Amino acid sequence: MFLRIILVLMSVILNKFVLANETECMNVLPAQIGGQKTNTSDENCYYFDGTLVIEGVFGTKSLEALRSQNIHHVILNSPGGSTSIALAAAEFIRRNNISTSVYDGSYCHSSCTLIFQSGVLRRAHETAKFHYHCVGVRFGAEIFQQNCGSDIDSFSTECKKSLSDFSEIATLATEEYFENYLTYDALDLFEVMMSQPDDVEWFKRGNFCKKSMTLSATETMRFNVVQELIK
Repeated sequence: MFLRIILVLMSVILNKFVLANETECMNVLPAQIGGQKTNTSDENCYYFDGTLVIEGVFGTKSLEALRSQNIHHVILNSPGGSTSIALAAAEFIRRNNISTSVYDGSYCHSSCTLIFQSGVLRRAHETAKFHYHCVGVRFGAEIFQQNCGSDIDSFSTECKKSLSDFSEIATLATEEYFENYLTYDALDLFEVMMSQPDDVEWFKRGNFCKKSMTLSATETMRFNVVQELIK
C-alpha cells in the first residue's frame, strides 16, 4: 500500500515532463550512441534495426516504441523517469528476451536501473555509472518546507514526528520496490544501499530514507547487475 501511494504520486509528477514533449520515437540512427548529455525534462528515443536508444527521461513514447517496433536490444543513457512506466518496460523486456546496455560515458540512474536490470543480457562500458536511491519525491521536501520551514533542527515536535513517519514510509516502500531487482536476478541491492552513509542532502532531494549509492559498471558485477563489460 505504501509503495502504491508513492509510486502513483511520482508517476503523476514525472509524466508531466514526459507528456510535455510527447512525440514519436525517431526511426533513425542517432549521431552518437551513448555519452550524450541529457536534460531530465526531455525524452529522446531512436530505433533502428531492432535497437531502441533512450537518451534522457524514459517515458510513454519510449515504452510505445519498445512494444511496437520488434525491439531486441535497448541502449540506455537516462536519469530515469516514471516508475510505473519503468515497471511496465522491465516486465516487457524480460518477457520478450530483450538485452540492455549502457555505453561509454553514459549513465543509468533511478528507475533506469530497473529497466537495465530486466535485460536478459546486461552489458555496460566500464565508464558507465549506475545510481540507486530511496523511493521518494522531491515535492515532499517542498511540502515540509512550506509547512515546517527548511531547518530540520528547528522543526516543531509535530513536524519532526511527521518527518519521521514519512521517512519510515519511504524506507518500507523502497524495500518493497527493490524486491523487483531480485526478481530480475540482482543480489540484495537494498541492504547494500542502506549500509551507505546518509545522503547529506537527503531532505533537499526528497530522498526520505536518506540513502543513495552510485556504482561503476565494474562494481555492479558483484551484484549481478552488469554481466559483461563492453570494451
